[in-house]
Amino acid sequence: MNADTQKIWVEKTISAVNVILPDDVEFKDWQNYERLLPNALTCAKWITDLSINKKDVARLLDRIAVYLKNAKADYEPAILILTSNIPKPIEGVVLQAVRA
Repeated sequence: MNADTQKIWVEKTISAVNVILPDDVEFKDWQNYERLLPNALTCAKWITDLSINKKDVARLLDRIAVYLKNAKADYEPAILILTSNIPKPIEGVVLQAVRA
């Protein structure tokens, strides 16, 4: 698969994971987040590897950060994982979610 085709499929995957992730990150949603976390973290890696900067990226990273912070109490990993993956234009939005 060439790089352009790979990027298209990665963007579609990010969109799909975004659709599946619940809007709220509350206790009732944690089981779904736990199930989807490996997929979401893979998407976060692809965001860095392929320099993807789309609106879906902000929501996905925000939801991961909030889940890791609230459900797992993993503040440091949440910040480290996400800040290494966040394109600069949306970095502040996600960091606000982690620090809130």
